[in-house]
Amino acid sequence: MMFGCTLGLVNLLFIDTSRKEHLKLKNAILTYEESPYKVDASNEKRADATTITIRGPDADGLLASMTTALAMMGCSLLEVHATTIAQGAIEDVFVVQRGYEKKAFSDEELGDIVRTLHEATMRARLLDVL
Repeated sequence: MMFGCTLGLVNLLFIDTSRKEHLKLKNAILTYEESPYKVDASNEKRADATTITIRGPDADGLLASMTTALAMMGCSLLEVHATTIAQGAIEDVFVVQRGYEKKAFSDEELGDIVRTLHEATMRARLLDVL
């Protein structure tokens, strides 16, 4: 009886337990063009600040990831509007200034802001999947 049970459990030694996590990671990692998030940055709405709008699926830790990324870029948050626009979809609007200079980011820096926030959204998405 012991031999039969042992023989029946031998197949468990050959199961790849990391494959599930690998498949989750593979599905979660998208390129910038494939991202479900749309990030826009503009200096047109206010003369003294930059307005950033993020739309996409909600994920645990998404708002925290984005505000951390903004803080690391030296942004000072003036306003944050976090809205659920549909079931599982968000629209977050950040109004920011450059640190203590109290002015908007330059138009040349907007691309860096969009790229950094895109990476922050993808990190949050990845952590939500795991």
